[in-house]
This record gives sequence, structure tokens and C-alpha cells, in this order.
Amino acid sequence: MYHKQLVKDLTKIFGIKKIVFSSVEYGAEQDVIYCDVISERNRPTNGHYYFVVRGTIGFNAQYGNTKKGWFHYKWLASPYEQKSRLQLGNNEVNVNFAEMNKYFCKSRIDFVYRIKIEFNPSHKTEGWIQKIVNFIRG
Repeated sequence: MYHKQLVKDLTKIFGIKKIVFSSVEYGAEQDVIYCDVISERNRPTNGHYYFVVRGTIGFNAQYGNTKKGWFHYKWLASPYEQKSRLQLGNNEVNVNFAEMNKYFCKSRIDFVYRIKIEFNPSHKTEGWIQKIVNFIRG
């Protein structure tokens, strides 16, 4: 339920068009944000769902094009109003992958994403039930 909004927020904050739900360790595509969701909690309350999503986001780029702290820099520089939904961890980690370290850099950082989504299934079903009852009555 939160996936579409998470993709929209990551795209607007970091300015990268493609988001892949996978770990950066297994990805080889460049200029893609890899989003690996580790855990999620949801709580329905009064017509809303509250989601707390924890995971890691990563980026694969050529060595030298990105520096350590890229995620924090892009987050701080983003004018997007809803960027407070995404909280980044303190430590950005570079993923080692043997012979390619001198050509590419893969960095990842932990994140927590909080969002409230409007949801009211009873309201939607009441409308359909009323239409069916009215149709039967004629």
C-alpha cells in the first residue's frame, strides 16, 4: 500500500527516476536507487493506515562520480516538502565487491519511512451494498 508513495518520495528527493526493490549488493544497474525493505509495521486507525518501514537504500555508480555522504547531501538539498517522511541513518556504508572496487562504488544507508495513508474500507463497502439494495428494490 505504501510502495507507490515510497517510490514517488524517493524519486523526488534523490532525483533518480528508477527505483528497484532489491538489495544493492545484487544489483549491477547504474543510476538506480535500490530499496531493500527489511521490516514494516502497519496500524489501521480511524480510516487511516500508519506505516513504519525500515530498510536500506543503495546506489551503484562509477567510482569518483559520487562521494561519501551523497544520500545526506541530496536529502538536505531537496526542496520536496514531504521529505520529512524519510529519515536516514548516520553511517553510509560502501559495499565491497572484489575486483571492481577501483571502477565502481556501491553505497547504502539505513532508512526509516513513516507515512499515514487514508483508508476506509467500510465506507467503500457501504456504498456498494447500498447500490445493490437499491437495484434489487427497483
